[in-house]
Amino acid sequence: MTEKEIIQGCKLGEMSCFKQLISLYDVKLMRFLNMRCKNQQDAEDIFQETFINVLKYIDSYRTEYAFSTWLFNIAFNLIKKRPQLEQELGDNLVAGSDTSAPISSSNIWIVARSTLENEQLCLLWFIYAEGYTGSQAAEILDRSLAWVKINLVRAKQKLREKLTEQGVGLIDLLEG
Repeated sequence: MTEKEIIQGCKLGEMSCFKQLISLYDVKLMRFLNMRCKNQQDAEDIFQETFINVLKYIDSYRTEYAFSTWLFNIAFNLIKKRPQLEQELGDNLVAGSDTSAPISSSNIWIVARSTLENEQLCLLWFIYAEGYTGSQAAEILDRSLAWVKINLVRAKQKLREKLTEQGVGLIDLLEG
């Protein structure tokens, strides 16, 4: 089944389609939630709440937009409504990552989390970790494309400065 067919099935109330929809996005959404939430339990709670809202509001999904954009928008808004769930600065974002280890793609997010504002961190995540376009990131973050472009440059510059401070050099990891 295609994603469109699965979504149509969800709109018709077919639970098997809803299960398929969850399996299409569970890994990406949990990866994002684990980056944003204090612990695994909070991430799982928001994950569940996100898909409850998907089921509840599936009829409001507009097919001219990517479903993933709509899904991440729901999750992002749920986190914004409950800021006590967000990571404290300095918390490990990637299970098992060693902050004293050389900077790599697995722990650069820890440096980014301790350096950037929340929206800039999410912007980098959506662009580089999830592969969204600037327009899709703008939609999720409820910002203009101009804001996305400006803040992408600013976030990369801040991160570049922090990594240079730590002796890493330019952020080749994100520019590849």
